Amino acid sequence: MTSDILAAMEPLPFPCYSWPVRLKDLQQNDTVWVSWARVTHAISLSGVTCDKEDVEYAAWACREVNRFNPAILATIALNFSPYQHATYEADEWSEDVVTDLMVYRDKLLAIRGWAGDVTVSAVLLDHERWKVADVLVANRIALDIKYNVFYWVAKDIFPAANVYLYMRGESGQHLTGNELGDGTSTRLYWPDDWVKQEGLINGRRANPAHTDGPLLWWIALGWSRGHFKNGHKLPVEYPLDNDRRLGAKIAEAVAPMVPSNNEPVILYPSPWGDELTDPWQHVAAFWEGATS
Repeated sequence: MTSDILAAMEPLPFPCYSWPVRLKDLQQNDTVWVSWARVTHAISLSGVTCDKEDVEYAAWACREVNRFNPAILATIALNFSPYQHATYEADEWSEDVVTDLMVYRDKLLAIRGWAGDVTVSAVLLDHERWKVADVLVANRIALDIKYNVFYWVAKDIFPAANVYLYMRGESGQHLTGNELGDGTSTRLYWPDDWVKQEGLINGRRANPAHTDGPLLWWIALGWSRGHFKNGHKLPVEYPLDNDRRLGAKIAEAVAPMVPSNNEPVILYPSPWGDELTDPWQHVAAFWEGATS
């Protein structure tokens, strides 16, 4: 069924990244991944756990798409959660901090080699290790520097890549607002509440002074924020027309098939996530709205 849905989809008019997938673990066939690269323009991998086989396979799928010269080339995106398992404090500088940075740098260098001629277009950073409110005001510059070095290293290795930070430009829960990043993020995690989602989109677009770089939409298809049980996201019933409206609303900002990174979306979780029972009906509806 997955391959049938993807084969019928038109390419989105904007880049679509996602929470990471591990290609070989999913045991999908080649057609699925080539189709996914074709319709989303990107295959998103975990920067931490991906290996040579993952990256080379993703690069192969992208090349299969790009040999037909699409308007938006297929690329690779990398997901990282810096400092997620750090045992040191936000304002602490130690040998462990340097070790984490060097591991990150070495992995990016390896991925650059494995990807070959396929572009790494985005590095997605999720900084949720420390809360700003728990860090003394005088020490928050240390927190910014910790985040900024991940940005600088990514830009050094992949100069053309966009470095997108989860929640950058939002409430300041985990970010101070002074950190470096490309774009302003907005979570659209309420697919069962179309009025709320439309208001968030209109609000961002109407206040360019409060944005930095392109707008980024983190979207949930098939679950709504607040619907959890034992740490797992629960499916939520809502009209598929909400997904169609969301796709159409985001596509308003981009002329069809113009190569642009304006207003990309990030799917959380990916359609292959085990949190949901039937995400593909929502994915198909979102695509329908965005490409109609």
